Amino acid sequence: MVQRAAHSLQLFPAQGKPDGDQFWHEIQQVVSFLQAKYNRDMRSLLVCLREYPPVFLQALARIWALEEPAPSKNELVEQLASAMLRPGAAAPILEMLSLEAREALARVVKDEGAVRGYLLTRRYGKIRPLGPNPLLRLQPWTNPDNPLEALYYRGLLYRTYDVLGDYRGEILFLPPQLMAALPGMEYTAPSFNVLSIAAPDSQQLEGDALAMDVFTLLTYLRREAVHSGKGAFLGTRDVATLEQRLSGDISQELLHLIQRLMRRAKLVVYERGLVRPGPQAQEWLRSKPFDRSHVLFQAWRSDKGGHELHSIVGLRWESTGRPHDASIPREAILTHLAQCPAGAWISLPSFIKAFKTTNPDFLRPSGDYDSWYIRDTEAKRFLTGFESWDQVEGRLIAH
Repeated sequence: MVQRAAHSLQLFPAQGKPDGDQFWHEIQQVVSFLQAKYNRDMRSLLVCLREYPPVFLQALARIWALEEPAPSKNELVEQLASAMLRPGAAAPILEMLSLEAREALARVVKDEGAVRGYLLTRRYGKIRPLGPNPLLRLQPWTNPDNPLEALYYRGLLYRTYDVLGDYRGEILFLPPQLMAALPGMEYTAPSFNVLSIAAPDSQQLEGDALAMDVFTLLTYLRREAVHSGKGAFLGTRDVATLEQRLSGDISQELLHLIQRLMRRAKLVVYERGLVRPGPQAQEWLRSKPFDRSHVLFQAWRSDKGGHELHSIVGLRWESTGRPHDASIPREAILTHLAQCPAGAWISLPSFIKAFKTTNPDFLRPSGDYDSWYIRDTEAKRFLTGFESWDQVEGRLIAH
């Protein structure tokens, strides 16, 4: 069967077949094609409607103005699907919707008919799972709790549990036939809006303090025998000696950062158990001040380790053994900083709010807010669910 499908897709030549890696690559293409076709078939309007109890189907028949609904469920499903796909049939239903409900529907259309469920339920509310008796009693098609229920209980939104990209979970979707029958809809994503504020009365600029501290450490490493080890290479004696030479108040976090940057930028090498300035350190020292700072900035920007979440006072992030790329949230913050007005002072609360509105999952791209095991050390409880966003993501941005 796979080979017949492959021939229909023109993956195999008319005579013979490919060998080795090429063969398996093309087999994977066939499997992907068949899986996509299976998913499309499973999400057809008929299949979706067959899953509903008669009381729900009868309500949809009234909403979609069926003149003589069939008595049997199978016939009613066929009638209903046909009526819903008639040109212009959806127009009066759409007119009944609130602006928020139409916005949610437009978001689904924009995302080619399928959206991770949590992306909609956060903003537009959750759909109550109601059986036949609660449906009859509550009649949510008449009294929806929120914009998503207004769509779902009027036949304009469906849900399943499936895979979408690298996400596995609840998916809210439109059957392709129904989406094709809808009039054109435009979705405008929330924009990243921040508030400009007056400059503070006092300002403290770090300038090239970080680069000067790196220079001090390189000088120290050239003169002293510092033994290499895992992670940070400066021992307690080294830190005590350097405290008076480094600029400002040096915290343990800053010392670890400096050492990470020196390793990432390859300014140090490990020779016979000792840490020494490397060949690239000479080139770095000869660079202009801006270039020296830029090297350190790029080393931090691309570093997948040294996650700042570990450094926030009052939070304890307990490791689960899964790697988390620290460069992803850094890149997101830098991207949004670049969207702010140049040369202006920005309100930090407005920056955090704009982040939450436009890119809330920058730290946890999968939308999983329950398995990171982040503890509030003062309240002595785990911060789970999206409702903890301000206490975790918000504090990370401010940090």
